[in-house]
Amino acid sequence: MKKKLSLHLLLIANTVLLTVAANTSAQQSLTTWPTSPAPYQKVLDAGDCGKRLYVDDASIFAADDWVLLVQHRGASAEGEECSRYGKVQEYSAAGNFELARVESVETQPSQGEEYVVLKACPSLFYYAAIWAPGNTDFPNNNLYGYQLVKVHYTDGDLTIDASQQSGTLQAPAWDGATGGVIAIIATGTITLEANIDVSGAGFVGGEPNATDNSDVDQTAYEVSSADKAGNKGAGIVTGSSSLLGRGGMANAGGGGGGKNAGGGGGSNFGAGGHGGDQIGTEDDPNTTADDENQKIGGEGGWPLQYDALNRTQVFFGGGGGGGHRSQKGTTIQNESKGGSGGGIILIMANKMEVDGSRTINASGANGHNAEPGDNGAGGGGGGGTVLLDIPTITIPTGLTGDLTVNVEGGDGGNTNEAHCTGPGGGGGEVLFGSVPVQSHRS
Repeated sequence: MKKKLSLHLLLIANTVLLTVAANTSAQQSLTTWPTSPAPYQKVLDAGDCGKRLYVDDASIFAADDWVLLVQHRGASAEGEECSRYGKVQEYSAAGNFELARVESVETQPSQGEEYVVLKACPSLFYYAAIWAPGNTDFPNNNLYGYQLVKVHYTDGDLTIDASQQSGTLQAPAWDGATGGVIAIIATGTITLEANIDVSGAGFVGGEPNATDNSDVDQTAYEVSSADKAGNKGAGIVTGSSSLLGRGGMANAGGGGGGKNAGGGGGSNFGAGGHGGDQIGTEDDPNTTADDENQKIGGEGGWPLQYDALNRTQVFFGGGGGGGHRSQKGTTIQNESKGGSGGGIILIMANKMEVDGSRTINASGANGHNAEPGDNGAGGGGGGGTVLLDIPTITIPTGLTGDLTVNVEGGDGGNTNEAHCTGPGGGGGEVLFGSVPVQSHRS
């Protein structure tokens, strides 16, 4: 899905956050998105109603910083071997997010504890890291993908030129614990003189698997043996990328079935595509997938039901499923791997002026091609999420161009066979309107 925002598009938005400070600062420029240190920390634990957040390195934060709390995983899905396999049962805290202010930063190296104290409890939504009853796994495992993101905040006008990133502001990809998000706030006008890109920065694509034997017709949605199917992509259900088999899992694409089928596309708001089916058997390589037992391409990720949530949530695009291969050897880097989903972009301002033709890109990455021969390709990653809380977006007088907001799913990988291809990922979501903000006394 791709949307274009044209000249003088007016948006209705809740701008309560943009009145927290007087517009007094001089024009500032954003030339690069930081990577060392990156503005992210995995939340290790939480206390004091959730406003004390324990992290590995609290030094990247300071008092009065704006931060984004966001949880990327924690949903549950149907696990039975049936047509509903992988459909979301409960979203739980997956996708919950809100903006908050930092009260103080504490480091206690002698006790091995560093934490950030927020000005208020995260009372708008719950986060599994804080309230999950009987949760003994946290903080030993990052089951929920709960991260704290430092927002690039400007009290005044901001020019985004990305001059140190060749004209495109890019974030490091989600690594399973942190990353994949760009969050920008300006109390005045943002002048966009660069592209913003988190394409392929979301949930990672599934790994391919291969076999040297003649096993075929692996129709199960989930299998236990690595030679029978590709891995599913990563998504909002924890651990989906460690599962094998053709069933999609929430927004993660299913792996290509053995033998030689393509992985399914990841999803977000739109469903992922069905992977290319098995081309035939070794006894009869000319057969096609007309036989029901050979329709074993990875299933696409399920579309996420934003309308059913009754609250604003943001999701990474789901990873595409890995393809299944005949040969274990490879000469192509990342052969048959699923494409990663798109990341998340959040921008708040009183106005945005677009200087020329610019793109805000949270598209999914393409699935990887297959080695020539009877091999399945990877599925494309699902598109990510772009949230714009900006009342007015314009092209300045005398300039031409437009603003394209791209949350398309990635293309599936290619193969030299008629079937076996990877499908495209599902489209992401563009959200216009209010961002949830903690209320507190300044």
